[in-house]
Amino acid sequence: MQLLCVVPVEKMMRKNDFYVRYCEAHETQYGFDTKGSSNCSELNYLLSRGVMIRRRKDQVLKELPPKQRDRVYLTIDSKNKSVMNAGLTGMKNAYNNLKSSSKFILYWLTL
Repeated sequence: MQLLCVVPVEKMMRKNDFYVRYCEAHETQYGFDTKGSSNCSELNYLLSRGVMIRRRKDQVLKELPPKQRDRVYLTIDSKNKSVMNAGLTGMKNAYNNLKSSSKFILYWLTL
C-alpha cells in the first residue's frame, strides 16, 4: 500500500472500515458490495492535506500491460436460440422500417 509511506500505521483504519466509511459498503446476498461512494469530501480533505499524488492517463499508460482481448463462446439451448432469433428478426424489421423513412436520415444527421 502506498499510503503506508505517508500515513503512520497506527492512524490507518482497517480495510473494511474504510469500505464502510468511504465506499458506502453494505452486505448483500452475494457478499460485501463496495461499489458506492460516501463521505467523498472528507476523504479528499484527508488525502490532500498530507500528500496526494495524482497521475494523468498519458503518464501511466506506458506502464500498463497491453490490452488482452478474448473471445468467449457460449452455447445456447434451442429454446433460448428461438427467443434470440425472434428478437433479432424484430430488430432487423425495425431497422428496415426506420431506414425506409425520412426519420433515418434525420437520426444520422443528429449524431
